Amino acid sequence: MYTPFPVFTDFSRVDCVLFVSPHVHRLLERLSPGVNNAGRIVTVDNFLSRGFGPEISGSADRKQLAQVGWIKPVKDVVFTLDVLEELRAEDPEWSLVLVGPGLNADPARDTPYERD
Repeated sequence: MYTPFPVFTDFSRVDCVLFVSPHVHRLLERLSPGVNNAGRIVTVDNFLSRGFGPEISGSADRKQLAQVGWIKPVKDVVFTLDVLEELRAEDPEWSLVLVGPGLNADPARDTPYERD
C-alpha cells in the first residue's frame, strides 16, 4: 500500500482487487484513481472494527498493547517490544497481546526475524 506500485499499475488489466478494509479501499482510490478500472473490486470488513471480543465491564485493562499479525516482519514486533520495555520502565503493569499464529514448534525452522 505504501509503495509506488499502485500508482504504476494498469488496473484495467487486473481481474480482481481485494481490499482488507473499507478505509484501505478509500485510501487507494485517492492515491490511484485508476483502481476503479479493475474488473472486480471486493472489500472485506475490517475485523478490528469489531474489537477483540466483549469488553470487560468495570475497570478494563487500559494498559495493554495488542499487535495483530505480529509474526510478519512488516509488523515489526521487535519495535513493539521496545515500546513495551519503555512503558514498563515507567509502569510495570503494561502488557502485550500478540494476535496471530505462534512460532514454529521446531525453533530450528525459525526465520532470522522470528529468532529476533
